[in-house]
This record gives sequence, structure tokens and C-alpha cells, in this order.
Amino acid sequence: MSFTLLPTAADLTLQDLVNTTIYRYLTPSQRDIAVILAADYTAGAPTMSVSGVGASAGAVALGATLSIDLETFYVEGFTAGSPTTVNVVPGFAGTTEANHTASTLVWVDPKFTAFQVATTINDDLSDLSSMDNGIFQYITTPITYNPTYMGYDLGGLPSNFIDVVEIRYMIPTPTHNFPLLTNFKVMRNIVNPIFPSGNGLVIYEDAYPGMPMYVTAICPLGQFEQLEDPVVSTTGLPATAVDLPPMGAAVRLVEPREIKRNFIESQPDPRKAAETPPGAVMNSMRALAMRRQSRIDAVADDLRRQWPNLRSY
Repeated sequence: MSFTLLPTAADLTLQDLVNTTIYRYLTPSQRDIAVILAADYTAGAPTMSVSGVGASAGAVALGATLSIDLETFYVEGFTAGSPTTVNVVPGFAGTTEANHTASTLVWVDPKFTAFQVATTINDDLSDLSSMDNGIFQYITTPITYNPTYMGYDLGGLPSNFIDVVEIRYMIPTPTHNFPLLTNFKVMRNIVNPIFPSGNGLVIYEDAYPGMPMYVTAICPLGQFEQLEDPVVSTTGLPATAVDLPPMGAAVRLVEPREIKRNFIESQPDPRKAAETPPGAVMNSMRALAMRRQSRIDAVADDLRRQWPNLRSY
């Protein structure tokens, strides 16, 4: 007997995180209505062809929104004599016009679009990279030591790196030793050709001439651009932390729904107050928010153990 293994952290993509956010946390027992894109769609085209159960029976209505991949469309009508040819406004609600392949699912008036979830996941990655949460990616760049210089350009690091946490230099064989440098200073926004990147490093200790120094910095987590982007290599998240962005996105996406139901101009929520009293929406996420914070603390503690020099932060 053979079994299909679940995907590992290295196999996960943004699409997996979006699916986890929607189907595990936000709508675990519900499913939005979907039709199928009947033909390839070219970016910016004013019409699209759909098929599937309900496509010609009113599943797509005037004024509906359609979600395909990371793009949202507004339905402004139908082609005469062809109820499955939909007139659309592409790139709706801040999304980017793109090509879409036939047989792709088209979600009709989804509670949460893939674009909403994906952008919220990116927002949560920025939050995880704050000093309060302490989850970063660690990037190392080699710099050849020259005893003539004290200052070195940090162009090998992302321009938005937070700080340098460790510098080790190499000693020629046979020692196989990489001593630690502790006396250094980071300089930022230096407008000078000596530091083309604008960021410099000043070393106040000696290393080994002609050998590399390995400069390690903590950097904000990377951001997604496409649904196919792999999670670990794109963001720099530890493999043990890939569950965090979906939890954070779910909590963030629920907050506006509580705001919506408090509008006094209309009554958008048909549920009775006795069934869903004020605060019920946010309270539904309270346990998930607590679990997320517990996981953040655990992952941040693991990183501090891996990088002891980070404890001073």
C-alpha cells in the first residue's frame, strides 16, 4: 500500500498559503460558487467566456465580482445571445490585469479573493519582521579583508537590512577556523562613492589579509509577487514557521468585517443580533490570534538560540 505524502515546507507556494487561509481558517465548512474559464483570457480584454454548472443559469449576475488567480473583475453585463460570455471590467479593486489560462476556476462573489488574501499575507510578513516579533531572514555576504581599509561597502546585503549581527573571518588551512569579530560599526545613508550602496561597515579589529569576512545581517522577510512563488526561498521564513502567515492573514481579514456590521447607514448583515452579537466576529478569531502569538514567540526563541548575538536586541 502506498500513501501520498503531504507537501514539505520546501514545496509550499503562495497558492498553498492562500488556500490554507481561506479553507482552513476563514471558511472551513463553506464553499464559494465557481464557474470555469472556458477559453484563454488575454489581459485587459473586455469579455471572458465561462462554463460549468450554473454558468448559463444565473451563477454570474450583473454587478458581481469574479476572482481569477490574483485578479478581480467586475461584471457589467452579458453579450447578447450568449449568457456565458461575460462583459467585465478587468483589474478591479486594485488588482493587476493579467493573462489567465482556460479551465482555471473563476470564483463568483467570493467572501475573500486570492488577491485580498495574498496582499494580507505580505502585510503579515512585514509584521513578523518587526523587532517586537523578532522573526527575520538571515543573509550572509562575503567581503575580502584588506588591511589598508577600515570601511567596506555593504552592497551585498539588501538595502533594507536591519542590522549586522555577526562577522566571522576565514583563516587559511589547515586551521579551519573562523574567528569572530565583535568590534565594528554600521553606517547608513552615506552619500559617497566609497560606499556605493549607501551602507558601510567599519571594522576596528584585524582579520586575515586577502581572506573573506562573512557578514551576517538580519533582514525583513521577503514579499510574494506570484502565486507560484515558493514560500521558504522567497520570504526567508524558517521551515518551522510557514504556518504563521495564514494565521496572521486570517485574523487581519476578519477585522474589517466587524467594522462593516457597525455601520449605521444600512444593515448589511442579515443575521439576528441574538445569533451574532456585537464583537462575535472578532471573538471568533481570538483563539487563533492567541495561537499565532504563541507560535511567534516559539519561532523567535528558536532563532535567538541559533544566533546568540541577537539576544542583545
